[in-house]
Parts: sequence; C-alpha cells; structure tokens
Amino acid sequence: MEILRASGPWAIAATIVLAALVWWVGARMRILDRQRYWAFIKAYVICYVSLVGLYVIIDAFSNLDEFAKRADTSVELFRIMGRYYLVHQSEIFDRLCGVIGMMAAIFTVTWMQRNNEHLAMLAAGISTHRAIIPVMISSVIVSTFAIGNQEVVIPYLGEELSRSHQDDGLQRVNVVSTRYDERKIMLLGKSADRATRTITKFDVTIPPEVLGKFYVIVGTQATYIPSDHPTAPLKGGWLIREARMDPPMDEQMMRNSEGLLTRVVDLDSYPTPLEVPTAGSRKPGTPTMAVDPASEADQGPSDDAILPHSEIACFASAPPMPMVVGLAPWRAHVLLDRRLDLARGAYFLRSTLTFQAMIRKANWYQYATTLDLLRSLAGPTLEGTQRMDVEIFLHQRLLRPVLSMALLFMTLPLVLGGYGRNMFINLGLALGNSAIFYGGLLFFGYLSSFEMINPPMAAWAPLMGFGMIATLRWGQIRT
Repeated sequence: MEILRASGPWAIAATIVLAALVWWVGARMRILDRQRYWAFIKAYVICYVSLVGLYVIIDAFSNLDEFAKRADTSVELFRIMGRYYLVHQSEIFDRLCGVIGMMAAIFTVTWMQRNNEHLAMLAAGISTHRAIIPVMISSVIVSTFAIGNQEVVIPYLGEELSRSHQDDGLQRVNVVSTRYDERKIMLLGKSADRATRTITKFDVTIPPEVLGKFYVIVGTQATYIPSDHPTAPLKGGWLIREARMDPPMDEQMMRNSEGLLTRVVDLDSYPTPLEVPTAGSRKPGTPTMAVDPASEADQGPSDDAILPHSEIACFASAPPMPMVVGLAPWRAHVLLDRRLDLARGAYFLRSTLTFQAMIRKANWYQYATTLDLLRSLAGPTLEGTQRMDVEIFLHQRLLRPVLSMALLFMTLPLVLGGYGRNMFINLGLALGNSAIFYGGLLFFGYLSSFEMINPPMAAWAPLMGFGMIATLRWGQIRT
C-alpha cells in the first residue's frame, strides 16, 4: 500500500479496477478454462521459485562476506539478506517474466497433452486455438503485471536496487560522471555522502549563455537543499561551502541572475557541514567533530584562504632569508590584484540536478519510469553513448509486452505441432527458441550501440523478424 500511495491515486484506481475485472472474469469462467488458468498459475509458481531460488542460493553464498560486513549478529545477517533479496524480487521478475511465462505456457500445454485432455477437447469439438486461449490470456496478464512493476515498483525501490551487496545506503560513493542541468551548467564532484546529501570537492562551470561569460565555482563541499526543506530560506539547489569564484561576481550581477546564484552569509538555517576527517587525526571508529565556521573565523584565515597565485606571491610566502628585503608588500599586492580569494564564501546555486541525479550509476535508466526517460532525452543532461543507451532501452521497453507475446507465439507451435512428444524435449526446444530470440535482441542492441542502426530499428527489427516466424509457425498447430 505504501508503494501505491507513493505512486499516486491513478495506481490505486488501476489496482481496484484490475481486482474487480479478475473477480468478474472468474465468476463467468468455464470449468475447462478454470483448469487451464489454475494449471498456468501452478506452472508459473514452480518455475519462478525453482529458478529464482537457485539464483538466490548461489548469489547469497557468493556474497556472504559482503553481507557479513554489515551485520554484527547472525539474526541481523539473515534480516539484511532477507530484505536484500526481497527487494530485488521486483528486478528479477522484470528480467525473467517473459522467459518464465513462456516456460509456464509450455508446461501447461504439454501437461494437457500428456493427460489426454487435449484429445478429449478435440473429440468434443473444441479446437486447439480455443483450448489455449486461457494460456494466452494468462501471458497477457503477466505482461501487464510486468508493466506495473517497471513503472511503479522498480522506480520506488530504484535507489535500493542500485546498491551493491555490502552497501547499506549510508556509505560514501564516488561521483565520477560530469552532469549538466537544464541550463547546461556543468556540475562535478569527487565523492558523495548519502546521509547528509553532500558532495565533496564540488566544481561548477556556468557557460556564457547563462550569465554572459564563463564563471567557475570551486568549493570544498556542496549540500543539496531539497524543495521541502523545513528551515532553509533558499531551496531546490546546492549550498556550496568555502567556495571560490573565478572571475568574482558583484552583487548587482547576482541580483540580475534571477535567483540562479546567491551569496549566502547566514548559514544557521542550513544543514551542518559534512564532517571531513583528516589523515591521522583520529583512530578508526572514533566519531569526528564538524568544524565550526565561527571558531575558524576567530582563528584568522587559514593557509588555504590565502593561496598564492603567482610566482612572486609564492616566493613572498616563503620564510624570510637573511640579507634579503621582505617581500610582504609584494604578496599583498598580488593577492589584492588577483581578487580571487576575496570572492571566497558560501553560494547557493539553484539547479534541477538533485543529489540522486548526481550520484546515479551508469545504468540508472533501468530503474526509471518511462516518463522520466522521455524527460531525460528531451533535456541536455544526456550526451554521447549514454543517450544512445537510453534510447535503445526506451524503445525495447515500449515493445517488451509485444515481444513477449511474439516469443510465446513462436514457441507454442513447437509443442502443439508435435503431439505426444516428451515434456522435457518440448521444454528444451522452447529454451533453445528463447535463446535465439534474446540473442537476436542483444545483437540488434549491439549494432545500435555502435550507431550501425538507429535505436527504433534496433527495437522493431527483431519484432518484425520474429513476428514473421511466429506467423509461419502458427499454421503448424494441430486442430
């Protein structure tokens, strides 16, 4: 229910309508159809539990050490492992729903033939096409659940699904990719702390199309302030601390930026800065203390605050040597002339890039909704090969239900065309057919990733090819 509430009222309404439809169909269902539906459900559950259970056992034992790093006791270890694999059921179902649905259909039809139920139906005047309608409807229902899973459940659990086995959601992650917001402002950082939504060594490059010329802001850390923050006066952007701006921007230019960039003087209403421990300052496991800006100001400017920017200033900052005139005036002149360090302080940058958008992995689009994928393609945040990957994935996602039905229509004639064949031989033919099918999908996706064909062709070409094969095979069904 929590997932439905987070997805909006339309998801709750769709669930209610689907439940009412299932009840209405069940009340009007014939006995033979009810048997086929029940046989499909049993076959699907057995195949799903067998395949997924085998995968969970192998994966759990392979990554037992990673799970143990997050747990102190055996009970906590099993709790962490149970939640991890329970959450990942949505991702596993999304990957295997088509194959398992095809296997369940093959088992249902083969078992119907093995028990001579198919022969009795043909003797009663029921055609094979009519007898397998419940199997096809069940496959359509599975595809419908897969659509709801990829549009509602997976985006809701996307952050947790993208974590590794040893990631508890609080550790730091590396930020390696450069991001662009809707104004083509470039944001870059070194590492991120998810507990405080802070990125260290934060760099911002504002192009001349925004404010007339290039501006570069370099800060020690930047904290994302969401739009629903309770106390911050400026929201929906990044608070950049201990930042330098090159070239410096006057107050009039900041006021003319329409709230894009604001100099922040009072930091009391904002989140506290990230605790950054220094090497050798503490023992492992000892908590660190955040640096108080007021106490740091009382101690005077640090060495980083007065950073020489020329050879003369660097020479002037050296210890005095005997018989040499002091060069302190030269140092002050160079620093005042550069004026770069006079622009140090805290700045608030309003941006559409959230903290999650900054730390997302390369395969983030696999956990996004179709609407989010369309928005990302319409914006400037995607470039190069990543845009191509998103386009290929989007087209394949839109055609996934149709491709699943094409796989089913390709496989059923292999079973219904060879009456009396062994069940495991039928299953082997179905799996071989599935291997050829998914191999074709990967092959066309590979061609599109190297720009040999465009993404729409990479999605539609397998459908046209395998759909033609399914049409030719459909006539082989014995009626």
